[in-house]
Amino acid sequence: MTAERDAAPAGVPSAPTTPPSSAGATSPSATETPSPTTDEAVLGQPRRSRSTAVGLTAVLILAGLLFTTSAQTSHGTALRADRGDAAAVVLAEERTRDERAQKVATLTQQIQAGTAAEGTVNSGVAALQRKIKDLAIPVGAAPVRGSGVVVVLDDAPHGTTLQAGVTADDLVVHQQDVQAVVNALWRGGAEAMTLMDQRVISTSAVQCVGNTLLLQGRVYSPPYRIAAIGDPARLRRELSLSPQVLIYQQYVSTVHLVYELTPAASLVMPAFDGSIELRYAHLPSPSPSPSPSPWPSPSPSAVSPGSAAVPGSAAGTVPGSGTASGSGTASGSGTASGSGAASGSGTGPAGATPSASGGP
Repeated sequence: MTAERDAAPAGVPSAPTTPPSSAGATSPSATETPSPTTDEAVLGQPRRSRSTAVGLTAVLILAGLLFTTSAQTSHGTALRADRGDAAAVVLAEERTRDERAQKVATLTQQIQAGTAAEGTVNSGVAALQRKIKDLAIPVGAAPVRGSGVVVVLDDAPHGTTLQAGVTADDLVVHQQDVQAVVNALWRGGAEAMTLMDQRVISTSAVQCVGNTLLLQGRVYSPPYRIAAIGDPARLRRELSLSPQVLIYQQYVSTVHLVYELTPAASLVMPAFDGSIELRYAHLPSPSPSPSPSPWPSPSPSAVSPGSAAVPGSAAGTVPGSGTASGSGTASGSGTASGSGAASGSGTGPAGATPSASGGP
């Protein structure tokens, strides 16, 4: 914080004062005017005023060009969208979600009322209703009441001093901490569970977004309250045996994170009203690779060194079936493969008449 300065410190020169008039000096008369300079007398205005006017004109022209370019680019729309306040956007989306959830609840009640009326006259519908009623509590589709435990997780108090090897990230509750408690309660035989004010089922996913928690489209801030209905002794035992919960309790002792476990004689939990569709990530299907061609690539014909590939000669390889004939001089030896007769006339190096055999 900077202190105010009442007076200039020593060593700093003070502001200059007006010197007193010397004796005998004559002050200018009020009616006297200064004589114009040469430029002012000739041109009638100062040189600086003319350069200022030229610069101002150039700036105005440039600004006009920029405005014209922006108008043509935007076509009457905003070039930069207004992002607004992020918190206001989140609150608006939550209000929209709550309104739609209310509509879904109203429609669900209408469907249930219509189904119940149909069950009074239709035996098949009545049988399905009995099965739904039996499965409602295990799947979380019905409100429940019972005894159990309540676990509260919270960040370290504000102003906590960072010790050696501890970062600010260690002072907050993370997604894995909430998941560790939830999984331990499920292993302890929890019959029903809530996280904050929502019913949690086997397919509920807890996600950490910054320093907040996202559960089924709603955002929550700490402290996080997790309640479970079941045998309190068994639930407490599984929490004490969970390795992840034990690690969190170590941070409770080190950086003062909050972990509170209390028994509850009567817990009331609402029915699950979220989506039961299981969503998961999957790899995209790979693009099909081009199939290899069934035809082999052509290879150049082999010619023996010192031999000339003369059309009609017996030197070389003749694939396929048919008759190859011709006249010429064949120098060298070769093999003709295929079915048929290959004949030619000429004189070989040793004076013998070359012939082609049908073998390889």
